[in-house]
Amino acid sequence: WVYEKGKPYSKWQGPLRPSLVVADIVGKWTRILHPNAHEEFAWSPDSRHVAFSVFSGKGRKGDLRAKLRSTQVITSGYDGSHDEVVLEEPGIVVVLDWSPDGSRLLLSRRFFDIRPKLSHNLFELDLATGKCLPHLLMGSEGFSVQTARYSPSGDTVAVLWTDPGNQYAPNECVPEELGRQRMMRLLGKISLVERDGKIRRLLSEHPYGQRGPICWSPDGISVLVSRYLRPDDGRERFDAEHGLAVWAVHVDGSDEKFITTGWSPDWH
Repeated sequence: WVYEKGKPYSKWQGPLRPSLVVADIVGKWTRILHPNAHEEFAWSPDSRHVAFSVFSGKGRKGDLRAKLRSTQVITSGYDGSHDEVVLEEPGIVVVLDWSPDGSRLLLSRRFFDIRPKLSHNLFELDLATGKCLPHLLMGSEGFSVQTARYSPSGDTVAVLWTDPGNQYAPNECVPEELGRQRMMRLLGKISLVERDGKIRRLLSEHPYGQRGPICWSPDGISVLVSRYLRPDDGRERFDAEHGLAVWAVHVDGSDEKFITTGWSPDWH
C-alpha cells in the first residue's frame, strides 16, 4: 500500500513523499520498499517483484533531485533486492500493470507542463531490451488514459479513459456550490483495446461517472469497475462525497451486475 505523509497540507510545507510499503497478508512483517514511490504500482506475475515510479522535481523529492519533472521507473524484489532502474526520462511516467508473461510493463505518460502538452497516453516497456514499444493509445484531444490493466491472457487491455474536455461532473451530495466543486466525479469510460492499438470498443459508461481502479476476472470474461452511487444513496459516503459501488461488466458489454459497495482494486 502507499500513503502520503504530511497532512494536513495547509500546515505542512514539505514535498509529497508517498511511501511504498509491502507486507505479508497476515501482518507479521512490513517493509518500506521505497520512501518516495508513486501511488500506482504493479506486481510481477510471480509475485516476487514490484514495478513503480519515482518522480523528481516540482514538489516531489525523488532520486534525481532535478528541477524539471522527471521519472525513474524501478523494478525491485518485494524484499528490496535486485533494485533496477528500467526507464529514466523527463516528464511523468506512471506504472499501470505488468504483463502476464512478465516481459512488459504497461505505462502512461502524463504530460502536465512537459511539451508537447497532450492528454495521457498508453504504451509498453519491453523489459528485456529496455525499449519503449509503439503506443497502444496516443494522447489526443478526445481520449485521455486514466488507468489500464492487461487481460489475463495479455492480448487485450481494459482502459479507463476520459474526454479531456468533459472529465468531471460536480459533486451532487451537497447543495453549496463550493461543496459541489470539491471531489468532483470522474466521468470515466472503459474501452477494450487490442495490443496493436487498432481495435477499440466501448465497454462501459455510466451517467453518474466511473473511476479506477479497474481489474479483470481471473477467467478474463468480466471487468470490475467502480461507479459513483446516486446522491440519495448514503452507502460508502465519506463526508459529503458520492459513495462508490463495484460493478462487473461482461467483455461484450452485456450482463452488468452490481457486486458490492466500495472500490475494485483486484480480483484473485
